[in-house]
Amino acid sequence: MRGAFCPFRPGARPRGGGKEDEGWRVRKDGTRVPVQLTCSAWRTGEGRFVTLVVRDVRMRREAEAALRRMNEELERRVAERTAELQRTLDEYERADQFRRSVMENAVVGLLTLDREGRVTTANKVFCEISGYGEEELHNRHWSMLTSASEGERLMPEARRVVRERHTISNFEIELIRRDGRAVCVMFGANPLIVHGEVVGSVVAVMDITERKRAEAQVRRFNAELEQRVAERTAELKAANEEMESFTYSVSHDLRAPLRHIDGHVQMLLEEDLERPRGGGPPRADPDALGGLPMGPLIDALLRFPRVGKSALRKTPVDMNVRVARARQLVAGEPQAAQV
Repeated sequence: MRGAFCPFRPGARPRGGGKEDEGWRVRKDGTRVPVQLTCSAWRTGEGRFVTLVVRDVRMRREAEAALRRMNEELERRVAERTAELQRTLDEYERADQFRRSVMENAVVGLLTLDREGRVTTANKVFCEISGYGEEELHNRHWSMLTSASEGERLMPEARRVVRERHTISNFEIELIRRDGRAVCVMFGANPLIVHGEVVGSVVAVMDITERKRAEAQVRRFNAELEQRVAERTAELKAANEEMESFTYSVSHDLRAPLRHIDGHVQMLLEEDLERPRGGGPPRADPDALGGLPMGPLIDALLRFPRVGKSALRKTPVDMNVRVARARQLVAGEPQAAQV
């Protein structure tokens, strides 16, 4: 430390306390220098005198200014970090409120697990599905909710979620409730990532017991319907066979008298041919007898039972031809009635 002072004699003692002050002094070259002045009064056997010590405090002033700047910079950084921390806390609070809102208002069961598979949070719906309270589930491993066989089946998939960031979807298992009753659930799982690191998983669970019960009931209804259809098909087949047999018998019974009538007509026609001309009117009219459609009617009767067994074939029909044919048949009825 640079300073200027007045010499004093050995054995001198200061009289009273010294005084200090700071100010500016002008150097020989005209520059102003900050200094500290220390003034002390001394008394010796020879008399009294005063010492004045002058210290250059430029370095101290510079150090103090640097320290003030450092304090101001530190305060600024602390304020910035405090504001940043407050923003982070606000964002965390909003995220936590959003998470709680989602957890509580979700229509499916939700729970979060840590990397080891222990439950950290569970919403109300999942508690209703499992029968456990959130406090009972906290820090318990998820395997407590399944049977041993289901746990072995699910364990590899659960490990992949946290190790490989694997996603599980539409996975059906049986969940064991607190009262020991098994319920069928469908669940999905996704890795829970914080700052780029997997810290656990989020699991969504839906109770599908009622859906499974409805599906089983639908399967029973379908089986019963198929059985009824098979029974009705067998009944219909038996009825068709019976109708075919009946139709064959009826057609056979109709053909026998038709053959007798045809034989009689042929005999009459032959006798008419052998009679001399002018021997009287003919006893049979071939034109009238030929118009009787008994043979085609019997053939149609035999074909009718087989219509239902053949495939439906659609063909264009000229209705004018059909109407003309019908008019011819109607016009020939009186002539056929005279026979």
